Amino acid sequence: ILIYNSYLYLSGGGGIRILDVSDPTSPTLKGIYPSPQSSMLARQGNLLFAVRSGQPGELRILKLDDPTSPTTVSVYPMSFVGGIAVDGSWLYVAGGTDNNIHVLDISDPTSPTQRAVFTHPDMHFPTSLNLKDGKLYFISSGGPKSFGILDVTDPLNPTLLSFVTDTSISEGGLVRVFGDFAYLLDTWGAGIIIYDVSDPQHPQNVFWGDTGLGTWAHGLIVDGLNLYAYGDHGVRIFNYTVPVVLSSFSLD
Repeated sequence: ILIYNSYLYLSGGGGIRILDVSDPTSPTLKGIYPSPQSSMLARQGNLLFAVRSGQPGELRILKLDDPTSPTTVSVYPMSFVGGIAVDGSWLYVAGGTDNNIHVLDISDPTSPTQRAVFTHPDMHFPTSLNLKDGKLYFISSGGPKSFGILDVTDPLNPTLLSFVTDTSISEGGLVRVFGDFAYLLDTWGAGIIIYDVSDPQHPQNVFWGDTGLGTWAHGLIVDGLNLYAYGDHGVRIFNYTVPVVLSSFSLD
């Protein structure tokens, strides 16, 4: 799930759904890109990056000249993918089953190229990535569930800042960062976990709560004062300064 201008992009088995959320109390479906089971999205400028995380997996780079009708720029084959994040000419890919985080050069979006790999002995099945101010936030969802932060100021030499075991992450998750806080949406159980990351070497778990999205969550973004969460029961839009639901949109 991500937002671009006034449009919300939702990945899933039926393709990428595009909703007009210019009025957040009344989301409207505007289009569908027929991608094969895309599960993760990222954006840089007018480029949309869509990943299919299965076997075989793939990375699709799409152009958003018309935000309601994306067009394909390139398709890059990959193994199982746990998460993606993009910054300028660099795309970071959580390798899932290979327990690594890969750094791809996307300066030419028609031909992505791997340039570096980060690994850690306690990182198992990394899922979800989020970039902010030269730091890459991730979840390790295999073995002891953990939340980690990398310094990627030099994309060719990622450096670990912190790696914290967190038993409140039940089975994977999604991480988004806004201000001094990291918001983790637990994909199995659909709870929200909030970390204070003002000191990236010592992140602190400060909140856990239920979203009411059912037993499986698919996406999370933080935009301004609103938090958009996407799960089995559709989309819920929260104001996270005052925890109230603004609206719901069913995908049935």
